[in-house]
Amino acid sequence: MVIPTFNRKTSLLRCLKAMPTDIEVVVVDDGSSDGTIQAIGELRHPNLLYHRQSNHGPASARNAGIKRSSGDYIAFTDDDCVPVGKWPWPLIERLERENPEIAGVGGRVLPLKNSVFSRYYTF
Repeated sequence: MVIPTFNRKTSLLRCLKAMPTDIEVVVVDDGSSDGTIQAIGELRHPNLLYHRQSNHGPASARNAGIKRSSGDYIAFTDDDCVPVGKWPWPLIERLERENPEIAGVGGRVLPLKNSVFSRYYTF
């Protein structure tokens, strides 16, 4: 799992607390100045890797996360997302069962709150 982040420690912590502990999670801090590094240090995720780089944007952070990942699969999520259940395991199991030659997939994203903006985005 690769998660790029920049100055969103509160939402990042919410994301990480919902993350299964049996997967490798690579957080790439893209130059945050909001105390992200200290907040990460207080988490107890057994497979959490933290990498800090100067600010180059989320694409650069994702690429840095890929380089530091060691798993057979790489999943991406953003620091303002909250994974549900055992995600991404059901996705990986389905990929392996149905077609191991698939190179990439996307999933459904639901809003955390019900607002005018979230209803518009979902529509």
